[in-house]
Amino acid sequence: MIAYFTKEYLKTEILDRSLAIIIKESLLCREKSDYDDFYVAGRTEAEEQFKSAKHFVQQVENYVNSQSYLT
Repeated sequence: MIAYFTKEYLKTEILDRSLAIIIKESLLCREKSDYDDFYVAGRTEAEEQFKSAKHFVQQVENYVNSQSYLT
C-alpha cells in the first residue's frame, strides 16, 4: 500500500513529496514499537507523530476534495 501510494501520488507530485518523510518516520516508529523489546514512545515523540499524521490526513483530504470524489 505504501509503495503504491508513493508511486502514484508522491513520485508523480500529485501530493507533496514531503509526505514521504512522514510515511517513513511513521513506519519506523511502528516497527520499533512492534519489534524492539523495550520501546516506549515518549510524550514528545507521540505529539510529533500525531502532528505529522494530522498534516498527512489534511493533505490527502484536500486532494480528495479537489477531485470531487466525495460529491
